[in-house]
Amino acid sequence: MSVQVKHEAVASSLSRDILRGVLEPGERLAGEHELAARFSVSRGTVRQALAALQRDGLIEKHAGAGSFVTFDGHPLDQGLGWAQALHRHGVRSSTEVLRLEWLPAPPLAAELGLDDARFLALDRRRRLPTGETVSLERSRLPWRPELDSLVLDELRAGSLTTTLAGLGLRPAGWTERVELAWVDRDDAAALDAPVGDPFLSCTRTSYLADGRPLEHVVSLLDPRHFRLELAYGQLP
Repeated sequence: MSVQVKHEAVASSLSRDILRGVLEPGERLAGEHELAARFSVSRGTVRQALAALQRDGLIEKHAGAGSFVTFDGHPLDQGLGWAQALHRHGVRSSTEVLRLEWLPAPPLAAELGLDDARFLALDRRRRLPTGETVSLERSRLPWRPELDSLVLDELRAGSLTTTLAGLGLRPAGWTERVELAWVDRDDAAALDAPVGDPFLSCTRTSYLADGRPLEHVVSLLDPRHFRLELAYGQLP
């Protein structure tokens, strides 16, 4: 049996377990050594199988030293966008667009090394079915022709990530910073929270494969639900 066929067989078996509920959402897969022994294959074949499952959106892997934001303990896949990532974990949320317009932002352009200071400003807040507001997100996207239509059209499925993917704009990498912030009067009003309440402030910049910045977003996250977690080593 070829290596390709072997890894496809391993991926198919694990996929069936996941889709049939044998492996519950959030349950950790066995390690590479254990999976290699179970299927009588090499660790390299196991890695290929896990990579295939990750591409299909069935598992999340965190290799090396890294960090990821979680909601009620569930890791949120940055590649999916939070709306879809929350939905994957059974969390129903609605997104309200507060602003969608072009505006100049010279300081941000200088920070990102851009000559053009035009940005598409997209401000959103996310609510749970109970009406609880759990995040306020302010996205700034450097001008490019593909984004002109976003001013007139609604976001696809309420997701900026899905909308950008539909335009052929997919991030290849991110930088992220998380710190504690105390909300001011304007933010408190948008979040339905008392002035001075502590929130997690998450600043994330995504980049296209050619190194150009795609999106700069500052999110205020309710710490009763969101956490920043760290991962080290090879974790399936």
